[in-house]
Amino acid sequence: MTVEERRLGFIDTLRGITIISMVTYHLVWDLVYIFHVDLPWMHSFFAFCWQQSICWSFILISGFCRSIGHHPVKNGVRTFLFGGLIMAVTLLFTPEERIIFGVLTFLGSASLLMVPLEAILRKVPCLVGLPVSFLLFLMTRGIQSHYFGFSFLSVKVPDFLYRNYFTAWLGFPFKGFFSTDYFGIIPWFFLYLTGWFFYGIHSVKWKEILKGFPEEKHLSFLGRHSIWIYMLHQPVIYGILTLISTLSKP
Repeated sequence: MTVEERRLGFIDTLRGITIISMVTYHLVWDLVYIFHVDLPWMHSFFAFCWQQSICWSFILISGFCRSIGHHPVKNGVRTFLFGGLIMAVTLLFTPEERIIFGVLTFLGSASLLMVPLEAILRKVPCLVGLPVSFLLFLMTRGIQSHYFGFSFLSVKVPDFLYRNYFTAWLGFPFKGFFSTDYFGIIPWFFLYLTGWFFYGIHSVKWKEILKGFPEEKHLSFLGRHSIWIYMLHQPVIYGILTLISTLSKP
């Protein structure tokens, strides 16, 4: 079976839609936070929801596709290394906008973590694993702020867990840690597992189920090349906005 035969076109279409949303969001983000364009809406709850919708979509789709991907270990290593490259480049050239443990580092880490965990997780019924994973995701959303649970019922996370870059990678950032794009293993691995368990509910039937959903070839093309678009879109956006800003000066 070829890679193309294993692909789910509708999933690539969804990923393509998410890519467009991400590029648009980062365009607006750069205008506001780098080029200081006054757009108060970007500080609103709705802008936060927009940003979160992008994160959630990428991670859920990645978890969903983990079981049908070709060479998951190889792809996990590649994605992790791309994340490391982005980290190195931003630290060298734009340290004030540095990306440490961004989404690519997380996605690569999640794929590699599944190597030792997948055999154990397959013993968990998907109809149990899915809601439990999503509940754990919601309950660990406050880990960066040192609490576990919900606003109305929570416990404080011990301070000794927030120590260094390794704990930051796990999801416990130390005091002074800063990244413009940060995805710790906790809580996001639980959302990744939510997508993985969702696939497992109908693992042998998904290709048949999704045949009834449309594939848009242009969006699907973007979805299939999402990692390269992610790698290149910010330098391109920054270069274009810098050129426009320079040419618009009197």
